[in-house]
Amino acid sequence: MTTSHADYFLVGQENNNILILGGFLGVITLGTLMLGMTHQEEIRVLTMVPGDEHARLEKRYEDAQQALRRLQGEQTLLEGDKERLAGQVDQIKSALKGEQEKARTREVEEEVIRFSELDGNHFESGSAELSRRFVSNIRNQVVPKVSALLETHRDLTVEVFGFTDGVPLGMRDGCSMDRQLVSFNHGRAQQAPVSCSNADLGLLRATSVARQIRQILDSGQTKVPGRSIRVLAYTAGQTLLPDGTLADAEHDGREDQSRRFVDVRFSLK
Repeated sequence: MTTSHADYFLVGQENNNILILGGFLGVITLGTLMLGMTHQEEIRVLTMVPGDEHARLEKRYEDAQQALRRLQGEQTLLEGDKERLAGQVDQIKSALKGEQEKARTREVEEEVIRFSELDGNHFESGSAELSRRFVSNIRNQVVPKVSALLETHRDLTVEVFGFTDGVPLGMRDGCSMDRQLVSFNHGRAQQAPVSCSNADLGLLRATSVARQIRQILDSGQTKVPGRSIRVLAYTAGQTLLPDGTLADAEHDGREDQSRRFVDVRFSLK
């Protein structure tokens, strides 16, 4: 019994079972493949693969290879897209972090610590001298806030605003604001200048509070380095009411303890 290589393919042999595979040169004689089996023994062919089926399998194999190459190309494109998207995500995160930082800065700028005479932060009439209670309140309220802010920010400005009521100071002798204010602000002069107006008095009281803040921060009593902050003093005199509205002429000339206060505000750069 013979078969042509164009008809079938020998694909394997197991025990007494023979798998036929064509494609050899010349004619294959099955008798030579029986490994000593007689013609009377049963030969069971497991798999007969026709030539056209082999061609179809080869075509499927080629198609699968092309599909694999196509998928690999798509994977390369996806990897590129992934890198681009990762870059965009990083940019968005950076922008979001910047906006969050700005938001925190705005929140800090809006926060105010107020030292009012109504709360026991008392000045003598026409004076800028701080009471012991006033100094204690500055230490307990301002310094912890500065410490917390400097944990995340290296540049902090503390702005101190002085406010007064509308009672005129009258004609006072020895007005020395113009001559002594700068020295007093730097701490070189211990005696406060003599103010001649409520605007002067507001600035002088703000300067006293600012000096006290600097002294506490620079004294080594806290972990906050004083050189990391600026403490600036301003005055609004009698021009504003406690709620921030402008004072009117009807408010002038009247004593009002609620209008005598100092605001401490924080500004981050």
